[in-house]
Amino acid sequence: MEGADTIAAFIAEPVVGAASGALVPHKDYFKIIRQICEHYDILFIADEVMTGFGRTGSMFAIEDWGVVPDLICVAKGMSAGYSPLGGVIAKDEIYEVFKNGSGSFVHGHTYGGNPLSAAVAVAVVKTILEDNLVENSRTVGEYLLGQLQDKLSSFWYVGDVRGKGLMQGVEIVKNKNTKEPFPASLNIAEKLTVTLMKFGVIVYPGNGMADGENGDQFLLAPPLIITKAEVDDLVERMEAGFCEFEKTISQYK
Repeated sequence: MEGADTIAAFIAEPVVGAASGALVPHKDYFKIIRQICEHYDILFIADEVMTGFGRTGSMFAIEDWGVVPDLICVAKGMSAGYSPLGGVIAKDEIYEVFKNGSGSFVHGHTYGGNPLSAAVAVAVVKTILEDNLVENSRTVGEYLLGQLQDKLSSFWYVGDVRGKGLMQGVEIVKNKNTKEPFPASLNIAEKLTVTLMKFGVIVYPGNGMADGENGDQFLLAPPLIITKAEVDDLVERMEAGFCEFEKTISQYK
C-alpha cells in the first residue's frame, strides 16, 4: 500500500506474544520476509523482548527460522525480571555506519547505563548458559506442549493449543470447528484466568486476536528451570481449572 521507498523497517515478534497467544509462524515465513527486506533495502527487526534469552527453546527465537535480522530488540529475560533492562543488538553493517560516521550514537534516558541492571544481566546470562536452561526450555517445553494438547484439546471451547519452548498459548473459541470467537463483551479470557488462579495457575490473558476486537487467548510462560514433574503438576491443575470453567462457560455455548 505504501511502497518500498517509504518503509524504513519491518518489525515482528518471531513468536507472537500477548497479541495472539504464542502464535508460531510458518517455517518459511521469516525467510520470505528476509528476502523481501533485502530486495528493497528495508531493515528487518526481530522483537525478542518476550522471546529472547531461551524462552522459546533457542537463545533467540528467530534462530529457528534460519535467518539473521538486522536488529534484535531485547529486554525481559536478559535480567530475568530482577532489574529493568533493555537493549538492541545490531549487525556489524549498521554498527559500522555509526563508527565511520560521527563515531557515536546519541541516545539516553534517566537510568541509562545502570550498573546494577548490567550486573544482573551478566549473572542471568551466565546462569542460562552454565545451567543449560535454553536446552531445558526446548525439551521440557516440547513435553509441556504435548501434555497441554493431550489434556486441553478435548474441551469444546479450546480452539488451539500452540507454542514453542516454554512460551505456550491456548485459544478459546465459541465454535471449535469454525474458530468463531466469543463476543469481546463477555471477557472470557479474563474469566478463565480468574478460575485458573483458584487452582494455583497464573496465565497472561489477551483478546482481540480474531478481528482486532473479539478473540480470547492466554499465554503460559513457566520459569526456564521448570522440570517435567512440575509440568505434570501444572497440567493437572490446569485441567482441573478448565473442568471448573466449563460449568461457567456452557451458558454462552
